[in-house]
Amino acid sequence: GVVVDPERAVAACVGTKEFVATTAQFLHLRRPDRDTVLYPSVSYPTYAMGATLAGIRSVAVPELPGGGLDLDAVDPADIDRALLLWTNSPANPTGHLTDLARAAAWGRVHGVPVFSDECYAEFTWEGPPRTILESGGDGVVAVHSLSKRSNLAGVRAGFYAGDPDLVTYLLDVRRHAGLMVPGPVQAGAVVAFEDDSHVDRQRAAYRDRLAFLADALDLAETAGCVRIAPDALAHVLVNVLENAIKYGRERGGRIRVTAGRTGPYVVLAVDDDGPGIAASERCTIFGMRVRGSAAAGRGSGIGLAIARSIVERAGGDVAAARSPWGGARFTIRLRGAESEPAAS
Repeated sequence: GVVVDPERAVAACVGTKEFVATTAQFLHLRRPDRDTVLYPSVSYPTYAMGATLAGIRSVAVPELPGGGLDLDAVDPADIDRALLLWTNSPANPTGHLTDLARAAAWGRVHGVPVFSDECYAEFTWEGPPRTILESGGDGVVAVHSLSKRSNLAGVRAGFYAGDPDLVTYLLDVRRHAGLMVPGPVQAGAVVAFEDDSHVDRQRAAYRDRLAFLADALDLAETAGCVRIAPDALAHVLVNVLENAIKYGRERGGRIRVTAGRTGPYVVLAVDDDGPGIAASERCTIFGMRVRGSAAAGRGSGIGLAIARSIVERAGGDVAAARSPWGGARFTIRLRGAESEPAAS
């Protein structure tokens, strides 16, 4: 493990999403001469949004072929203007690992603070969890949350630790913004952070879902190669399967994934035994922020919309129907690799 000064090198935050969204504007108060946030090119949007909220630039750092940040590709002019660099390892949504020691060294050489979002650290599948603090605390801050490791997103509790100068500065400024975690929430967070047994169960659940997805991708490969990037196909299947998991029966529920060929198309079908989708909603359910009547307020209403967008860009289509079990069936049609490309 890594030991830090509890008085000067660690502080609580109201969930790490708000920390990611506000850090750029708070650092910009101290360094108005720096107006650029560097962030991973494949990442969730709050890194760039933090720059937008601060009224400054955001510049995406390209990925290396095997994952991780290609820091050698950053324009020297952007380095000179950089207020901070965000890393995310394991990365959302790819799961790729970044060489955190190299990122820390790069930041120190260029005088750029490196903020390492490590909220998925417990779900590192290759080797033990890693933290940027293993290379020392100078010029770096690690960010951790209960949302993923403990499935406690609603608690809104996390912490940041690292360079005492950065941590104490942010702690002081954040107090003025009222970003203080209530005492009872902190006490509960301590209990959750001290217990690893529930994290082991959470990790096992994620592993099972990954194995399920891998089997679904193998089915697609068995049926025939398709005209879509593997990462894009995985994204589609994750969104559709998460929908089936979320709305299927809570106990003893069933999910089935099948694949086959119909003419020039590879057809994948995902069936569940949940409440299903009303016939009147099957055409509209793929709209952005649309949720079916059976959702009962759950979900964001964007997963299926994203899945449809990806499939349609690949020249395919996706449809909803009733499954043989009475739940929902989602059918994804993608053109086989040997077929003619779809007309644009």
